Amino acid sequence: MRFHWPLQRLLDVTDMRALAVKAELFDQSCRIAKGREEIHRREHMLEMMLDDMGQIGIAERMARQETIMKCYYYERNEISKVQCGVDELTVQWEQTRQKLAGLQARIDTLDKLRDEAGKEFRRLEDLQQQQQLDEAYQVTFARKVQNRNKGLLTVK
Repeated sequence: MRFHWPLQRLLDVTDMRALAVKAELFDQSCRIAKGREEIHRREHMLEMMLDDMGQIGIAERMARQETIMKCYYYERNEISKVQCGVDELTVQWEQTRQKLAGLQARIDTLDKLRDEAGKEFRRLEDLQQQQQLDEAYQVTFARKVQNRNKGLLTVK
């Protein structure tokens, strides 16, 4: 007889959900990385812009300063927006990670239950086989005793 665990379907579905959550976690990680990369790129651009401003003469700097400062504040505002998005994604990532941890704990519990049920099944199967062997031995022994007794009765 084969071992069939009634909760196997639940374990399979939980495994599939965990895989889906892992994919979601990976997607969130990629989006966080892209956001951080965008922030880094914009900050580097601002640094270069300010460095370039320091390199030019005073007369030209005064003429371009208003435009450069407007650009600077715009970029800072954009960096803040991207950072807010990254922060929000990081919170979602943490929630997803906790969800995955919960699913992994459930999977571990179901695996242990399945292993215990399998061990119990094998123990009962072994016990049943042993009982069948004992029964067969008892029948054989009883027949031998009966045949001996018949042999003794006919000899007298």
